[in-house]
Amino acid sequence: MTYSNPATQGKKITIIFGVVLSVLVLLTINPVIDNDFWFLLKGGDYVMANGIPHTEPFTMHQGWNFVMQQWLSSVIFALIYNTFGVMGMVVTMSIISLITTLIIYKICLYVTNNNTLISFIIGCVYVIINTFSCVTRPKIFTALIFAVELYYLEKFIKEQKTRYLIALPILSVLEINLHASMWWMIIVLMLPYVADSISIPKLKVKGENKKIIPLLLSMVAVFIAGLINPYGIKAITYLFRSYGLEEISGYISEMQGINVNDAMGMAMAVIMIIMVFAYILY
Repeated sequence: MTYSNPATQGKKITIIFGVVLSVLVLLTINPVIDNDFWFLLKGGDYVMANGIPHTEPFTMHQGWNFVMQQWLSSVIFALIYNTFGVMGMVVTMSIISLITTLIIYKICLYVTNNNTLISFIIGCVYVIINTFSCVTRPKIFTALIFAVELYYLEKFIKEQKTRYLIALPILSVLEINLHASMWWMIIVLMLPYVADSISIPKLKVKGENKKIIPLLLSMVAVFIAGLINPYGIKAITYLFRSYGLEEISGYISEMQGINVNDAMGMAMAVIMIIMVFAYILY
């Protein structure tokens, strides 16, 4: 009689679940080009022909101060589309979504001590979310960057090795040039880890992370790295200068509040409720 090694069995299950997630991602990719893509495409063509614009080059407004907050994404999209057409963009979305999903799956395995079932379920939830968010826009790069950030933060917390924080300023430079309006989330995602580093003995609050100073220094490095872009502080403050305009928010769905009457709002509400209850129980 032969006995299988439990560790080997666990590794096989992990790989099988990873393959299933990969297939689900590829099956749910929407091969439709997003409307915003065409504006991004022209922006990429303009940058490659004329350099980074500081005045709006596409409208009748003369001398209108302009921040092309997605300039690097636009260049990448233009290079891919001009070379490989629509199919190239679909393949690009598929590859990036696949990598992002597998990183999230790996994060879940890491924080659950290789609980493959829970990690697989959370991976499936992300696949559902990805069916709404995987479009030919810079958000596909942003999702990947945030997943990588969370992976290194979890590694830092669990292993207490500061070398994992080196990647964060690099991610900051990428995000500010790929999708400046979402750059602040790099810092926002770090805040819970900072909060979990605070210990207050009198209140019996004990932080999991013992190295708060490297984490805070990393946040400073992330902010400084964010200045490495063609627009400097204007790119960093782009979010605050562009959000809240009724003329814009009224026509852009992702700038509006969550509405549980539509499919996306309902899905987000259910996911948040499940997360809250799971956190309370466990």
